[in-house]
Amino acid sequence: MPTARGGATAQVIDDEIYVVGGLAANGASLNTREIFDPLAGTWSSGPSLQTARDNAGSAVVDNLLYVFGGRTRRAEDTLTSLEIYNPSTDLWTLGNLSVGRRAMSVGLIGERIQVTGGEGGRNTFSEHEEYNPSTGQWRTLTSLSTARHGAAFGTIDNVTYVIGGGPTSGSSFTNTVEAFTF
Repeated sequence: MPTARGGATAQVIDDEIYVVGGLAANGASLNTREIFDPLAGTWSSGPSLQTARDNAGSAVVDNLLYVFGGRTRRAEDTLTSLEIYNPSTDLWTLGNLSVGRRAMSVGLIGERIQVTGGEGGRNTFSEHEEYNPSTGQWRTLTSLSTARHGAAFGTIDNVTYVIGGGPTSGSSFTNTVEAFTF
């Protein structure tokens, strides 16, 4: 990979892996976007995020890459912005989160994006929300019973599962599993 990083987010569009943002070895948040073509074994780069961010969440709907929140580490800002990348125009546009957060879980039910938990400052969140890309609107869903960040997320037959994560900011852990239907 051209840029060494941790805390990045990645998604697949047209059989290529888009790796976005993250944290550099010097502790600074990154705004880079690099694309890996596994068939050719090559990397390419393109327009960077408008805001450097690490520990963001992401999803792809209709070939658009959505990057949610995260933080700008040196400033310790938990971001309330959403950036949307369109590969056909090669441009990023901005949107907003209803709750600024990082290290959240992100998944899909149909064409809607589920954003769950996360943390900001020294707080963990129980908020479970849904973003509708076609309208740009947020909808509040049933909150987690245990606020947490860094949880795993999976969707099977329109049931979302939030697994593990940390109930307190920093290094913490839980074996909690919650299932939601909407």
